[in-house]
Amino acid sequence: MLCARVCAGRAHPLPAAQIAALREALRRRPHLRCTVLLDYQRSTREGAYVPGQRRSHSSASLLAPLVRDFPAQCEVRLFRAPGLPAWAERMLGKRLVEGWGLQHMKCYGHEGTTLWSGANLSRDYFTNRQDRYMTLVSRALSAYARALLLLVARHSYLLCSPDPPRRVGGGPLSPPPPPPHAAPEEHGAYTLEWDGGRKALLVEGPEGTIQRRSNGDMAPAPGVPEHGWRRSLGRDVAALTARWTALARRAQPAPDAVRITPLLQMGQLGIAHETRAAPLLLPALGSSARLALTSGYFGLSRPWAQLVLRAQAPTLVLAAAPRANGFFGSKGISRHLPPAYTWLERRFWIALGRRGRRGDGEAHGVRIVEWEREGWTYHAKGIWLAPGAGMAPQHTLIGSSNLGRRSARRDLEASLLISLPDETRANSSSSDDEAALAKLRSALDAELRSLRKHATQHVDAALFARKERYVHPGVRVAAWCIQSLL
Repeated sequence: MLCARVCAGRAHPLPAAQIAALREALRRRPHLRCTVLLDYQRSTREGAYVPGQRRSHSSASLLAPLVRDFPAQCEVRLFRAPGLPAWAERMLGKRLVEGWGLQHMKCYGHEGTTLWSGANLSRDYFTNRQDRYMTLVSRALSAYARALLLLVARHSYLLCSPDPPRRVGGGPLSPPPPPPHAAPEEHGAYTLEWDGGRKALLVEGPEGTIQRRSNGDMAPAPGVPEHGWRRSLGRDVAALTARWTALARRAQPAPDAVRITPLLQMGQLGIAHETRAAPLLLPALGSSARLALTSGYFGLSRPWAQLVLRAQAPTLVLAAAPRANGFFGSKGISRHLPPAYTWLERRFWIALGRRGRRGDGEAHGVRIVEWEREGWTYHAKGIWLAPGAGMAPQHTLIGSSNLGRRSARRDLEASLLISLPDETRANSSSSDDEAALAKLRSALDAELRSLRKHATQHVDAALFARKERYVHPGVRVAAWCIQSLL
């Protein structure tokens, strides 16, 4: 079992029921191995855990009891962006230095099934935060995801618990655990250790197989140094990509198969699959095609902005209204983020006017609309590409990337470009396959329609002229200076 997310505690609390369910699964299945990959800054922002002080609760302290009680089954890794000076973290604090870069991939897997999303799966994602989710059953894709996450995990800190494990097996001294829905949230003390991957519970073996470290036939893993590994990790990710690309080509998929292309974006490591793929979509965006694009934090990177500006296809852009921004109403410097994104949105709207690309988004041009739902925030991101008007999407991009400058240059991102066969090729499929393809097309179309249901505010000059849309000059200057951090 593998899980990659940004964080899991306090500001984005993981429901106690999830932790309890994972604990029960580990207790019942001694052979189960679980690796969790989080971001270092976001998961330890609250500092050292202090018993009785709720403000010291963090993702690290939330998962520490699992590591404490299941040291041979549960492994938690915290990725720290490379090249970040220690003095910057001490002087600016972890909240601000998060802008340097995050482990932002969102992937959850078990056996041959993976869930790809942009969501952290914290409590608000189950109640009032809009995102996208796609479950894929593919042993090859699952193995690729495991290999990728384990590679990054080797270059991450190991979460350790200084406390002795509690008895978790059955027997008279171990009362049955409470049902997951009634389990209280538990936190514990933790320490962080750099082991260079030597203590990893799972490693990638030949042909992408995942093996347990406890296997005595395996040679000891070479340790990764704590510093200076940025280029080597970039080379390792590139090698992993090449290896899995070769495996996929040898598989020789059928012409009418659904094609899934992982697109990684890790700017600090020199990996730019997503931004290099964006221009390649331009030939498919003729006047008959239809494109939809969305981002919860709207500030497109240059490749995506140029794609929308240069395409002939009518395009619908869904952005979050200020009240739907996850930082709306927050305290401190982050309260300025919603107006900063408003300023970026206005700049793009002006660029559309200069290119003569403004339109209704249905028959011609580009239309920007804002998503807003009372009491909800918006975190969805991705694209949908349909071959013609009134047709279901044939391609979609889903994953963690916000399609912005920060995603392009600083964070670790993982997305999937999913391409369905066209109608002509699909007709050569069996009736069962054709029914499955039709169901998938319908699901993608329904997903986009569902998002559009709450995207009713058309972006125009009148909207930006409203008093509540005024952006202070200081915010504009700051946003221009730190565009790569947004």
